[in-house]
Amino acid sequence: MHSGGGYVELCIDGLIERIRSLEAEVDRLNQEKEAGADTKHLSTTDTCIPPSLLSVMSQELRDPLVKVTNMVHSLQTTLLDATQSEYLDTLDHSSQVLGKLIGNIVDMATLNAGTFELDVQPFDLHALLSKTIESFGPRAAEKKVELLYLYDNKVPKYVCGDSIRIEQILRTLLSNAVRYTDKGEVMLLMSGIVIDEHSLMLIGEVEDSGKGIAKKYLKDHFMPFEKARSSFRESGLSLSLSKQLLESMQGSFSVDSHADRGNRFMFSFTVDLVDQEYRTGSEQVDLKDKEVLLVIDNEKGRDILQATLRKWDMKVSYQDSVRDAFTYLNSPENQCDLLILDVENQLFDSALIAKPLKQIRTSLPMILLRSIGISEDEENIAWFDYRLDKPVNPVRLNEVLNTIFSPQLIEADS
Repeated sequence: MHSGGGYVELCIDGLIERIRSLEAEVDRLNQEKEAGADTKHLSTTDTCIPPSLLSVMSQELRDPLVKVTNMVHSLQTTLLDATQSEYLDTLDHSSQVLGKLIGNIVDMATLNAGTFELDVQPFDLHALLSKTIESFGPRAAEKKVELLYLYDNKVPKYVCGDSIRIEQILRTLLSNAVRYTDKGEVMLLMSGIVIDEHSLMLIGEVEDSGKGIAKKYLKDHFMPFEKARSSFRESGLSLSLSKQLLESMQGSFSVDSHADRGNRFMFSFTVDLVDQEYRTGSEQVDLKDKEVLLVIDNEKGRDILQATLRKWDMKVSYQDSVRDAFTYLNSPENQCDLLILDVENQLFDSALIAKPLKQIRTSLPMILLRSIGISEDEENIAWFDYRLDKPVNPVRLNEVLNTIFSPQLIEADS
């Protein structure tokens, strides 16, 4: 490898040495805990690893890790062969994972010490949800896993809370779900319950169709420094930390899982409602009673999109196949103001459908839903009025609908 590799190795050696030192100290403390297990009236802090030790050791780990990461990024800008690039990508990923682990250890230490504080600020909750789940889009598309999300009208756009910690919790749950789901869907569902005029309890679920967790192993996933014996899911530290973070926001965390079918990670947390003057936004077009035809071959994806459209009082119908959609649109008595198409699982190119559909209904607006990374014929896809990447962002979809049904556009077309 190019110059600098020796320095990277030196940094890694220092990092490994500090990790071993931390492991030895943890082992020593665990042995002391086991030796005193029969002693009565032990306090909770006596049976835990001292937060001060974790904080100090975590800080000691950060310095060499930052050096490793910086050197990896520097080396990635040099001329490398395929093998060297692969090695550096692996090292970069491993340093990111280790950095996340160190951050979790520091958070756990401050939570255990009772010194953890939330950074409560106003933020755009809808944008946070969209940004977070969309970041997993490429990985889900690569695995051919459908990524879905839905929040109802009880979830306000703006709230006051710790947006960084809320995103951290969502990323933990979604990362776990996408990583261990090889087919089917991963869904994020959100709703809310008003507590009083100043606060709201947000309730969410991350559901996947991946391999479930046997009940006898569930408790291992909430033990901070213990890996579940089922050995297919990650260490319990991230989930344990998520649980404590949710509890610090007056919330809760639970799991419903079965070994022969998927998992449901259910969570809740409290946020404050923002003052009316903080809320901003463009004027919304009235979408009530607009008729939308869905041609979507994934049943859960269709149900999620249907629920989203009905939030805006739109009338929604669907056809199971493109053939049925052609038959439906060929009948003049069938009213339709918009067509939304997603048929990636059917054996033809979605882009080839647009032109003949336009010949049937010349002025019918059409939206194509597509997975990230799917190559398409630009000439054919140009027949669609809009293309939206999956998972469908409700905010972006609403913007598109506002454009399609804006009075100015309708007058121009008439």
